[in-house]
Amino acid sequence: MDPIAKYISQKISKTRWQPISPALLQQPEVFATGSWDNEAGALNNKVSIWSVGDHGVSNMDGEFDEEPQLLCDSKHDGDVMDLQFLDHDRLVSASSSGAVKIFKLQSDCQALSLAHVWERAHRYSCDNAPCTAIVCKSPEIVSVGEDGRVILYKADQTEVLRVIGGWNSRVVSHSAAPLAGENDSVVSAWLAGDSSKNRLEATHILPSQTLSVNSLDVLEQCLVCGTDGEAVYVHRQVPV
Repeated sequence: MDPIAKYISQKISKTRWQPISPALLQQPEVFATGSWDNEAGALNNKVSIWSVGDHGVSNMDGEFDEEPQLLCDSKHDGDVMDLQFLDHDRLVSASSSGAVKIFKLQSDCQALSLAHVWERAHRYSCDNAPCTAIVCKSPEIVSVGEDGRVILYKADQTEVLRVIGGWNSRVVSHSAAPLAGENDSVVSAWLAGDSSKNRLEATHILPSQTLSVNSLDVLEQCLVCGTDGEAVYVHRQVPV
């Protein structure tokens, strides 16, 4: 099965599947994308919601012939540096402007609105510092940035809960002592060298002329990824 491509006229920095309930025997249908490096200006970056579910038409083999459909989007100030679902209907973004934002997605996925923003959460003394990554476990959010700070938030509170600034004096450099298991025999076929090559199988998922792939997400057997070629690729059945 070949991947489905959707060209969206924006460089994609992040892609994420909307979580699905383990109790539901279904494939993921909705995913989010975040853009970056928009030539029209930072204010024209977007967080977008797409569907490959009810909008897709499958053939006799169960393959989806129709490309992903845009359900809704919201403008994003700054490049989208990271993107994570907090839960089924809330999405958190990290911005190059230093902000951390929570977006609220309607239950029918037809509207995406800004629910809360921590402006300049990451900053230098004289300028903003990009927020480079976020980790979410509802209701808690943790962000890190180029300013070296780790910040803890709660989705239902407007104030920052905790900030860790700079390096701790107890942080030490790598020692010469071997790490646990460092001298153990290599068990990974990827690392074992020439003797394991006959046991490796590689499968091309994307076209060979694809530009930089900036992000991918896999849920069940479904893969979605975004590229600098202004395209999103969806593979509904990743080979295993």
